[in-house]
Amino acid sequence: SAEIVIVELPEPATVGQLRQALLERLPPLKAILSASAIAVNLYFAEDTQLLSGDDELAVIPPVSGV
Repeated sequence: SAEIVIVELPEPATVGQLRQALLERLPPLKAILSASAIAVNLYFAEDTQLLSGDDELAVIPPVSGV
């Protein structure tokens, strides 16, 4: 299930800064967050991508399977 987490970041902020803020806020998820992709407005994003206040963000955990 999806959970909404609100994180305040300085502007301009990057995806990498978002990832770091999530790691600080959710330490038990460190291993998963470190390996997860982050999507901005439905597209995978690099850690250097700048964010704006109205972006829709999603954390996509690693998957495996057959």
